Amino acid sequence: MKELWVYGNCLTRDQAEEVNRLAADLPVISSTVSRGRIVDNTKRKSSIRWINRSDSRFTWLFTIVDKRISYLNRECHQVDYDYDGCEAFQYTEYTVGDFYGPHVDTFFLRDNVKLRKLSASILLSDPTEFEGGDLRIEGVKMDPKEGKIGQIHTFPSILMHEALPVTRGIRRSLVAWYLGPPWR
Repeated sequence: MKELWVYGNCLTRDQAEEVNRLAADLPVISSTVSRGRIVDNTKRKSSIRWINRSDSRFTWLFTIVDKRISYLNRECHQVDYDYDGCEAFQYTEYTVGDFYGPHVDTFFLRDNVKLRKLSASILLSDPTEFEGGDLRIEGVKMDPKEGKIGQIHTFPSILMHEALPVTRGIRRSLVAWYLGPPWR
């Protein structure tokens, strides 16, 4: 790995707003922890919607994000992952008091399964519309004031990270995990 964390432009404001508009029609579920089996509001509190690659309304979105991930990985991370290894995007809404405590997105498993290798988070809210909710990655210096709508953050899925509690407004984001062979 060359870089632990990078960020850059991914979506325009109009594209981010289109994702918000389309996602409003998707079913809302409570966020979970422990491999998606347990709702535990002491570790994570937010609402999510799943955006599937097979949903033709979002084909354009997967095309844009896949290309951006490929570029950022090639130029910065150099993590071994499958280009189309992201099956679904997680659309997340954090309202006042919502958060996601420290966690990693993958583990070091040795069997022949695909693991989360590269994590990405795209901000879908204008930073003036909310306070708090900052993404923090362990060992990485980040300035939350640099954030803007449509911005993507990428990092290897083995890094500990968290979303701090939102204190005003609603923070919307799109989260993706690109899969690949087991970590070595």
